[in-house]
Amino acid sequence: MNRKTVVIFIIIALFILINAINSYYLDWLWFESMEYGKVFTTMLFSQLGIRILFFFIFFAFLYFNFRMARNHFLNPSSLSLRQQLMTRQLGNLMTKRNYNLANLGISALTAFLFTAVTSNYWLPVLKFLNRVPFEIKDPILNQDIGYYVFQLPFYLILRDFFLTSVILTIILIGALYFVISFSPGVTIMNWWQGFEGKRHLTFLVSLLFMIKAYDYRLQLYELLFSPRGAAFGASYTDVNIQMPVLRILMVISLVLAVFLLYKTFRPDTRSVPLAVMALLIASLALGSAYPALIQNFRVEPNEMVYEMPYLEHNISFYPAGLWPGGYKKRDLSCRETTGL
Repeated sequence: MNRKTVVIFIIIALFILINAINSYYLDWLWFESMEYGKVFTTMLFSQLGIRILFFFIFFAFLYFNFRMARNHFLNPSSLSLRQQLMTRQLGNLMTKRNYNLANLGISALTAFLFTAVTSNYWLPVLKFLNRVPFEIKDPILNQDIGYYVFQLPFYLILRDFFLTSVILTIILIGALYFVISFSPGVTIMNWWQGFEGKRHLTFLVSLLFMIKAYDYRLQLYELLFSPRGAAFGASYTDVNIQMPVLRILMVISLVLAVFLLYKTFRPDTRSVPLAVMALLIASLALGSAYPALIQNFRVEPNEMVYEMPYLEHNISFYPAGLWPGGYKKRDLSCRETTGL
């Protein structure tokens, strides 16, 4: 890279930095003029702190996984691939030092891009840190209403972050192993059998299944926001069908996670595909098809009978949502004037 290219990159970086600082400075001036300067600084430092925290978590996780794949990359088992690397300039670059530098750069860049949106989570995080109970419990899961306002949104953020982190890591690490496992003459049938890193990927998939089990648990609480029934909130199908199914799927996911964790020490060619297929089929059959059948053929033909208890929950909690401090009932006759 010549001096001219370096100067161009520096100018572009300075231009982006100055624009960002200018935007934040204008926002700060506006907040200060409205006497809300402390609100702006709280928001700014919260966004910055959350971005840095999520960055280092994902960076460390991705860097550690690339570090685990280093020996496989530098010493591929494929003899044909070794011969090709020995006859090319690329083979001279495959050293431990260069791999560590590339790992550092790729992990940092990927983490920087991946966590670009995490600063938007500042408000749910602050709500979680300053949570208070409502002293009112929901009639379905007997959970304090404050849990759904302060804690559940934060847990959903963590679920999405870790789930996406593991999936992205599986894709990147899988691509690396694919490159070093490929050799001429290998077919799809015997490619996975000689695949490098089966143990590593099996461990990552087991970790994914553990997070998925936690996801099914959170979906239990999300059912209280379900739009499936006659009114917004948990319906007959959600409570009597979907909730037991989610608990079954949670158990299935945990069992498969433990099974794959065991297979990490005794890897084979069938465990990961079969486990993924089993959970996918169970999710589609139990989590989607079965509740839809019950809703369409049992509930909807006689909806008022099945949904009435849940409509009563909806009606009884509606005034509490409008007037959390309490309210009074008053009967009005049609003869009373409005005062207009």
